[in-house]
Amino acid sequence: MSIRHLAVSLTAVGLIASLPASAMASKASKSDRDRDGLSAKAEKRLGTNARRADTDRDGLKDGAEVKLGTNPLRKDSDRDGVTDGAEVAAGTDPCPVRPNQVRGLVASVGADSVTITKSDASTVTLTVNADTKLRIPDRDASGTITLADLQAGDRVNAHTSTTDATIAESIVVKGGRKHGEEVEGVVSAVTADSLTITKEDGSTVTLAVNSDTKIKAPDRDASGTVTIADVLVGDKVEAYASATDAAVAVGIKVEAVKISGTVAAVGTDSVTITLADASTVTVTVNADTKLRIPAADGSATGTLADLTVGEAIQAKTIQGAGSTTIALGISAGSLIKGGEGHGHGHGHGAGDKVGAQNDRGGRGGRGGRGGRGR
Repeated sequence: MSIRHLAVSLTAVGLIASLPASAMASKASKSDRDRDGLSAKAEKRLGTNARRADTDRDGLKDGAEVKLGTNPLRKDSDRDGVTDGAEVAAGTDPCPVRPNQVRGLVASVGADSVTITKSDASTVTLTVNADTKLRIPDRDASGTITLADLQAGDRVNAHTSTTDATIAESIVVKGGRKHGEEVEGVVSAVTADSLTITKEDGSTVTLAVNSDTKIKAPDRDASGTVTIADVLVGDKVEAYASATDAAVAVGIKVEAVKISGTVAAVGTDSVTITLADASTVTVTVNADTKLRIPAADGSATGTLADLTVGEAIQAKTIQGAGSTTIALGISAGSLIKGGEGHGHGHGHGAGDKVGAQNDRGGRGGRGGRGGRGR
């Protein structure tokens, strides 16, 4: 997977707020220590240095490079002999140009054409037809992306036909689907098309949710499709605003919390766990819960019936409907990774499990993911 593709695919992560305080832990690993606009988790995925704002020392912070589409690990992304930072300062495009590609700023938009001003100040007018693939923000919220959603000043990448260089095969607004500001906090309000997040400092951010918003959350309503309705007030999340519109969310992710303690009671579909402060949490177990419980023969094939009161236990959990807590995974006894799990809580993320629980992912609003020219 390329660095650029990986950067675009990064999703927002967070923790659940519905558990007792003893089940929560520090988020230091998620912080942006070098203040480059990328979380520690994002930097780990990209391979950049989480303690250096400008990993490749090209004059651009790593977060800025992700937004631009340049390589934060290479000083000169397009290999033209000029560093990315110098190109940005000079007003030129630091991204590599590929065959049949036109890059620049939209100068004007017609009923079936678009004129693009390139970095050398020359202009190119391309015809847009029904076969032209458009990856443009749905600015009129119609649910259908058309050329009317393109605006003068948009920075775009266009690919032309191999047989006719005046016809656009695709037009992409740069940054339209890339991450901008990272917002982390607790969900304080949810509507059909918006999400309000209360941050640690008490300030709130409201982000619009549309058909392009990628949502990773448990399918709480069991509809088979993850939507904004599956995100609940009280969820602790990380969201990414669009790089081109800071009021629109391109990604929202609800992540699990890992709690540890000892078994207090076992039901047919639940386990009650005693935490370090002597408080208890009862977690619901369902068909999707992954169990790692020692069986009589010592294998990891045990069931809830094999749990014993007082045994060390770990659970990855999410908030369910109402005040319930759902277990995504349970490990017990010798099968607890790292030997953890005796009477204390952890806040390590388990968001990959949330995503894996419903690999279909989700979209926030109505309509399709892309559009075609008209």
